[in-house]
Amino acid sequence: MTMDSHRDEPWRAWYGLARWKKARAAHLKAHPLCVKCEQQGITEIATLCDYRNPHRGDPALFWDPANYQGLCTTHHSATKQREEERGQVIGNQLSGRPRDPDHPWNITKADGVTRP
Repeated sequence: MTMDSHRDEPWRAWYGLARWKKARAAHLKAHPLCVKCEQQGITEIATLCDYRNPHRGDPALFWDPANYQGLCTTHHSATKQREEERGQVIGNQLSGRPRDPDHPWNITKADGVTRP
């Protein structure tokens, strides 16, 4: 579902509330760097307050500060959108392993060994 398909959703108005603006500003002040850039060893200022788990109109997720993450414009507008569409985390850790915890390389087998 694209951002345009959410245009008429009632929860879009929540972004205009003083409560959201205060929560967003507080999060970005406390967490000023883009979390996805940090995972790649890059230092970049977060300009947007995003959700670790998409809220999809659920007020509990929308207002939960533990669900917030700071992102730069690039990661919010490109990477995060692709991840939500695909249902998987894109990119690698600094070690080279995939960031997606469900990637086969990150799954521990019955014998307790993570492969490959």
